[in-house]
Amino acid sequence: MIQEVDLQRAKELIGEGIPIVDVREQRDYDSAHVPGAVHIPLNDILMDTSILPEGDILFVCNVGVTSRVASEMALAAGRANVYNMSDGTKGWVAEGNPVDSA
Repeated sequence: MIQEVDLQRAKELIGEGIPIVDVREQRDYDSAHVPGAVHIPLNDILMDTSILPEGDILFVCNVGVTSRVASEMALAAGRANVYNMSDGTKGWVAEGNPVDSA
């Protein structure tokens, strides 16, 4: 089941050690991403879901749409707990949360 999560719940999941996968293009990831997020572009996931981290995953993109597609792919690949950060990186930044950049 895909669980849509808001920023508060996303922070709780991050605190619990759930891996964050940012599915945006390289330039977007490089400009600003949630600290600790692993970059795996959606196209790579579409070609091979085995590249995803094991266990539960929190997906993020700009506004929660592309990460929803990645969430669906992970669910189809047999993941039990898949989370989609519905506010995306834009919401994360707008709330004033810290970001990393390349």
